[in-house]
Parts: sequence; C-alpha cells; structure tokens
Amino acid sequence: MNKKTQAAALEYVKSHGFQPTKLYCLPRPSPKKVRVLGEIQWIEYTTRKDFEGDETFIFHHDFEGTKKPFIAYGHGSWVVVGGGYTVTPHGIEDDPQDERELPDVSQFLADLSTPESVTGMGVMYAVGYNDGKGTRTEDFSGKSRPPILSYNHEGEPKQLYIVPVSQAQVMRLR
Repeated sequence: MNKKTQAAALEYVKSHGFQPTKLYCLPRPSPKKVRVLGEIQWIEYTTRKDFEGDETFIFHHDFEGTKKPFIAYGHGSWVVVGGGYTVTPHGIEDDPQDERELPDVSQFLADLSTPESVTGMGVMYAVGYNDGKGTRTEDFSGKSRPPILSYNHEGEPKQLYIVPVSQAQVMRLR
C-alpha cells in the first residue's frame, strides 16, 4: 500500500471506526466548474459505523440553519458547494460556525479547487434540494452502480463530493 492509500485507509478508520474492506481510488472528484442546481434540504447515504455495529444503515441528514449547502453537477460528478456543515465520525453534522462562502446562485456556476484524493463515507442513496421552483429528489438507490459519497480528508473545511463508481478503481483490502 502506498502512502496515499495508507492515509485514505487511516482516515476511513477515523471516520467509521473500523478497517475498510476496499478502497476506491478516485480521480480528481469534480470538474473545475459545476452547475449549481439548488439548495440541499437533506441527503441520504448507506454505510456502517462502529457505533451501530456490523449492520449497514441509511443515514439521513436534514440540513438546518441559514447556511444550507447547494448541490451542483458537472461532467458526471455531483458536488456539495458551500454551506455550514462538517464531517465527523457520526457523519454529516451542521456547523453554524462554518464561514464557507455560498455560491453566487444568480450565475448558477461555481468555481472549485479539487483535492488530490477523497475518503468515502458511503454509497449515495438520495438527495433532496430546492431549485427555486420546488423540491426535487435525485434518487441514486435504484442505480446498479450508485455513486460514492466522499469528502476531502486533507485540510478544512471538509467538502462533500458524490463520485461515480465508474470513475473509480476498486482496491480490495481483505
């Protein structure tokens, strides 16, 4: 295992409480420019956490407060832009102290700097967002290869990425 793979495995242990069985080696997870679709109301993903035992659950997070993040899409990748949240061993948590800037939604394009690597949190299940005309749901649960909910493990603040499995190389660890 190279140093980047070791770092990703360590971050996974930190955020989930157990050794991963496989790692997804992902390219840069998103394009430099994405189209902002709307303000996220909630997000769901499946994973298992040490505090829940060996079972896999659907984790649901309602974004609350005045700094909700936005969902954006570009070149086959989804990304969560702006907003007041953090990623902890319990999953996604609201963070009212987060001073991350929200995108200029009047232009509906956001510029991003992308990390070298990301750590997977789980498999995307669904995301609900308000596009200004109403609430929309992007349902990933029925897809044969749903994308992976990931976050940058280097630096702060944590940024969420929704990366297609088709862009990943799978490395089995056990």
